[in-house]
Amino acid sequence: DGTNNELNYGLIAQEVESVFPELSATLDNGYKGVRYDSYMMVFTIQAIKELNDKVEGYRYFAVDEEDTSSIFTNRNVRINGVLRIGEVSMVYDAEKEELRVEGNLTINEILKAKGLVTERISIKTTQNNIGTAVIVAGETEVLVENENINSEAKIFITAIDTVVDYRIEKMDGTGFKIIINSPMTDDLSFDYLIVYAQE
Repeated sequence: DGTNNELNYGLIAQEVESVFPELSATLDNGYKGVRYDSYMMVFTIQAIKELNDKVEGYRYFAVDEEDTSSIFTNRNVRINGVLRIGEVSMVYDAEKEELRVEGNLTINEILKAKGLVTERISIKTTQNNIGTAVIVAGETEVLVENENINSEAKIFITAIDTVVDYRIEKMDGTGFKIIINSPMTDDLSFDYLIVYAQE
């Protein structure tokens, strides 16, 4: 009004109303106004807390200096929406209480879960935990070498194209043998899968 040279700051009521309608009010003259009272304080504190939570989450992400395409964290990460890393998206569905991964996710250490539902499992053969062993015609056993075999190893065997009695002999730190009672006239193939049980 020209009588006060003091600079004042404020918010645009229409913009506030679109985000927090509780902080907007219609004045007697029909104009929109902003409620600068305890409501404003409560909403401001809550907004600062939410922003702080987001910043705290980002603090514990780091980029590998040698491989800038790699991101690692040493803290728990809470995902409230979508986390995208390259071609991989992680989407948290609060209604179903599940985290959905869209893309290929590589885990170099141990993945722990109470349950797993999947349409297909693929296991790399690099550790010799899955494969095919052959008892040659005229022989009664075959040794499958695997230095990881121990008391926790559970070995699942399936004979291919035949029905035959066999037994398994585990040798800790060496592997396991598939043994049949008497030699066959043809080679005998077995598929095997090794899993490790933990308490």
